[in-house]
Amino acid sequence: MRAAAEAGNSLAQSGLGFAYIYGKGGLQKDLNEALRLFRLSAEQGDAHGQSNLGVMYMEGLGLEKDYAEALRLLRLSAEQGYGFGQANLGSLYARGFGVSKDYDEAIKWFRLSTDQGNSAGQYSLGVMYLNGFGVNKDYIEAARLFRLSADRGLASAQNNLGSMYMNGLGVKKDLVEAARLFQLAAEQDNPQGQANYGLALLNGAGIRRNKEEAINWLLKASAQGHPQAITTLKKLGIPPAEVQTAKVNAVIDLPQPSKPSTKEEKLEDIKKLFDDGLISEQIYLEKQREVLDTGN
Repeated sequence: MRAAAEAGNSLAQSGLGFAYIYGKGGLQKDLNEALRLFRLSAEQGDAHGQSNLGVMYMEGLGLEKDYAEALRLLRLSAEQGYGFGQANLGSLYARGFGVSKDYDEAIKWFRLSTDQGNSAGQYSLGVMYLNGFGVNKDYIEAARLFRLSADRGLASAQNNLGSMYMNGLGVKKDLVEAARLFQLAAEQDNPQGQANYGLALLNGAGIRRNKEEAINWLLKASAQGHPQAITTLKKLGIPPAEVQTAKVNAVIDLPQPSKPSTKEEKLEDIKKLFDDGLISEQIYLEKQREVLDTGN
């Protein structure tokens, strides 16, 4: 792939850049190199490169966030019919990043992506049905879409479908299936999945109780700034020094596998973590903004 990328193949440039983001194929993670490759790809009009570079601008990975540039790049990608570009463009409209929040426009792009069998589009459209954003709330349709996405291996969809099984939303309540899905998401380093799987192990919900393993998964989630994981570890007497908060989860997508939390409750939980000195001011402000952006 490297030879093809250096020879100017735009698809190889995008693929190699993706490998640098996640440190795959024996490569060390290198956001700067990923950006360089995505730019080379995008400059050739490659929809994959445009989408990947757009996401870097949207999430502020290796550079300052720039929603206007993210919007420009993602629109170029989406208008070429690229499923991930369509899903990511829809996400900007759903979150109101760089544009006025527009659920109708978001759903249009999510549907176009979903019609191609794209896991990100399926997941995002499922979130809209779950919350009733721009559509009538429909748990059955949300579960159907999450299942399509989960079957394609998307960790966020696996976690959300697990939460629906945990709570009996749109599906028959099944704690065993919930725990299985949480584990799949957790093993992909999804912080919400790690927290939910840790809680299932801690409580023996759908899986044999294992406190030691539960703590390990909760520590993994807490290292990504997951509020409930941090709070649970504190209640278990885990010293704050062991709870790392170096990375923040991008979006709070779905309530925990207990009673769904309101936006106000999430904000209160985050403030308590900050007041207790368990997260920094930067993480506190970022998590606060994420909750407000989701509109949950």
